[in-house]
Amino acid sequence: MTISSSFETVEEKVLNWVSIMKDPYYDGFTGWGQKQKLYLLKKLVDGILSDPDLPSYTGEKEWLEEMEITL
Repeated sequence: MTISSSFETVEEKVLNWVSIMKDPYYDGFTGWGQKQKLYLLKKLVDGILSDPDLPSYTGEKEWLEEMEITL
């Protein structure tokens, strides 16, 4: 089995968690488990992006503005 690390693969997994949270056929215990994954992922990404040793790239500021992403 091939393991992909593309953004689309990660996005698909995260949206699956959201789908489970919103599905009325799943119980709150299951939905809460999915929401915990979102909080942990947010903590991980926020920690990485706040690392002062993380390099900046040409065009990064413009891309963030275009995507309406604020840090």
